[in-house]
Amino acid sequence: MICGLLFGGVVAGQLSPSTTTSLSQTMSQFVMALRDNQLANPSITFWQRAFSETKLFALVWLSGVSLLGLPLVTLVLFFRTFSIGFSVAYSVLQFGWHGFLVATLVIFFHQLIALSCLWFAGVTAIRLSSSIVHRAFSFHELPSVLIRYTGIMVLCILGAYVGALYQAYVAPPILRAILGH
Repeated sequence: MICGLLFGGVVAGQLSPSTTTSLSQTMSQFVMALRDNQLANPSITFWQRAFSETKLFALVWLSGVSLLGLPLVTLVLFFRTFSIGFSVAYSVLQFGWHGFLVATLVIFFHQLIALSCLWFAGVTAIRLSSSIVHRAFSFHELPSVLIRYTGIMVLCILGAYVGALYQAYVAPPILRAILGH
């Protein structure tokens, strides 16, 4: 996870000028939409994020019941942390102190919630995958193991939904306050 965060930060610092200009224009459009109250309805934002999280956790769940659990879960965690590291570093590099506040209160906080749940789900998936490979339980125990595993994944998804709620309903007013709009 730390490697993904660091690598994302390094990549954000090494962007070409044309890419930086393109991202800055996109950020400016977002800030204008925020200022003009043209952001998507928080309900829509929440459901889009919830659907995205559900797909990601379904991939982690599927990885746990397969023999390829370790590499797939590792890749999922790396790419998620890479995107967080990139977002945080880019915000800080482009917007200075305001970027640090945005990165801390808006980006990082809800991602920390979702990432904690994803990390717990990933560890659980790797443990199950490893147990399947090493045949740590009998065939008769498999249904109860899968039910328990699925229950843990559902709890992790619900935890990630808390992060989605924060992103949809709490983050926009904080962002408006930070940017002074």
